[in-house]
Amino acid sequence: MELMLNKTFHAVVMEVNGQPPLSQLPLGGDSRNSNKQSVAKDVVNLIFGTSLVARDVARAIDSVLGANDFSCRAGQEICLSTGDLVYLLDSKRERQFRGHFHQVYPTANGAVYNDLIADLKSELVDNQHDPGLSGTQSSVDLHNFLTKLEITYQTVSMSHSNSRTNSEDFINPPHKSKKSSYQEALIDNVFGEDSDHHVDGCSDDKSVLPFLGSLAVSQGQLDPPFRPSTLTYHVHVGHEITRITVEAVAAHCRCQARFGTKEGQMNSVKWVLDIGQNVITIFVADISHAEVWILQRYYVYIARAELSNNEGPFNVFLKHQVCSLVQECDLTVFAGKRCGLQLMSESWLQLKERTHRLPSCHGTPEGRWVVPCMTCNNRSSCFWRNSTWLPYDCIHRVLPRLQLRYCWAERKVFIIGDSTIRGVMYYMLEMLNGTLAHWHKSHTSLSYSDLGQHMSFTFAYYPQFWLSENQQPVFERVLYTLLRKHLPLKNSQQTVLIIGGLQWLTNHHINITHYVLKRMGLTDIAVIVKGYGAGFTQPADGIRYYDSVAQRRVLARDKNVMFAANQFGFHYVNTFNMTISRYKHFLYGRCGCHYHLVEAVNNLSSDDERNLDQLQLALKYTVRGDINAFYSELVMNTMCSQN
Repeated sequence: MELMLNKTFHAVVMEVNGQPPLSQLPLGGDSRNSNKQSVAKDVVNLIFGTSLVARDVARAIDSVLGANDFSCRAGQEICLSTGDLVYLLDSKRERQFRGHFHQVYPTANGAVYNDLIADLKSELVDNQHDPGLSGTQSSVDLHNFLTKLEITYQTVSMSHSNSRTNSEDFINPPHKSKKSSYQEALIDNVFGEDSDHHVDGCSDDKSVLPFLGSLAVSQGQLDPPFRPSTLTYHVHVGHEITRITVEAVAAHCRCQARFGTKEGQMNSVKWVLDIGQNVITIFVADISHAEVWILQRYYVYIARAELSNNEGPFNVFLKHQVCSLVQECDLTVFAGKRCGLQLMSESWLQLKERTHRLPSCHGTPEGRWVVPCMTCNNRSSCFWRNSTWLPYDCIHRVLPRLQLRYCWAERKVFIIGDSTIRGVMYYMLEMLNGTLAHWHKSHTSLSYSDLGQHMSFTFAYYPQFWLSENQQPVFERVLYTLLRKHLPLKNSQQTVLIIGGLQWLTNHHINITHYVLKRMGLTDIAVIVKGYGAGFTQPADGIRYYDSVAQRRVLARDKNVMFAANQFGFHYVNTFNMTISRYKHFLYGRCGCHYHLVEAVNNLSSDDERNLDQLQLALKYTVRGDINAFYSELVMNTMCSQN
């Protein structure tokens, strides 16, 4: 805010600016900003400058009053209170830090204000009060004393030959004194001159303002090699690389490299890599303004290879080994279980023949992944496309699509959960319908009723984690509203409720589910609970991270939920053990928790693609991800096994 005082000392507002630009524009800019800089710096020095002035003030008072102490006595012309003494000390200190400010009052030429003081005295005559020992007297009472004091200061100052002229007829240059740490911090904050972001080798040359001075990645190589004028780079990494650190430094000393947004993380970021293409945007941000200016954008495209990128076809008749995997050695969760790929004592054909004779599983017992490899000592030699989840004493049989459609016919399916269970739903829709014609990354609700055979799916997203706690919908209301909208419902296995997701489900949600169904008279419907999935396994910026100890706590919570679900007769599909053992095989998401990926499938020729209407009609989708496919099959088989 800029104010002007008129001749009667009434303030007039000249300008109000919520974010005043106090620094120079990049190419010289408005010279008024330099004046504002000078004023603001002088204000900081004036307020926060420190100096020992008590002895000078005491000598001046003694010279004016002719007394060595300042206690009030009867008959004394001036009786200085504690507040008056504090004011005199502050005034003297401000004289030494006034910079380019011109001291208007008090002044050695106090006679120029005699008329104003007389007017003030007449205005205040009816409102006079005793300031007491600690209060501060008015300028009317102290005017003559302050004038004499200023004359004394001026005389003392002029008597020192080496001192600068201190007369009010001259404007003092800024007082050269060492700023305190809080003075430096305040000035830096006002002008964006934060010395912390200055790095060795940065430049003040304005020609480098919009450029990075360096750019590096912790994995792979930048292609092309870094040059400040090159704005786009590509990096290729293998599937085993799940995260990458990117470091960037701005070339100019008043700029910063920021990731993702102009308010994003500075200088470096640890990034979780999806399968396929990832893009990291780096902004060159000029932070010398009240509002950050974006001067340039750099793009780093990082391609993470598919799990089976270099995997050829598996020939069962060639020499190979069969390997099992319960957990990774760098993230052990299951106590007493071995980690890493373990050699099994049979060939792939022998394994298939043995498991074919096993009985079908009821529920989802513990198991492990088995995969054929050239050698278990080198996981890059494994044929992951042929891997399968295998319980120890039974087998989950994959049912053909026609049989699945038969056992899911005429069922109304309701699903409540997050994006991980949404992936299960889309896999089910593709398997049951033969194709997936519609796909949406919804965080609200979805409904599919055109599936044939009187089959319908309705999905409600929960929890809405991006909302504050007091704004999130209550699970009971979400469940009740979802079912109530579709009444009447059959109180039988023709109505199916599927709940679950990553790791939000608790015993409380299981109890609420039973309570709502009982209240609505739907206690005989089929309820399928999807267990926890692996997530938060990648230490990266901006996302939580669970180490082995935290993952064991997640496992304990998952078992508690399974126990609660079994008590009410709900079907529980255990997905934590099959995801945590292959936690590096996620397909996308900073949480490292999505084991499915929906992709568009286009079977049109290049000529047909020119017709937008034909393209939209022919566009289909498919759900990738063998881990998601396997536990989605378990969800579907749960209902079919009841028949």
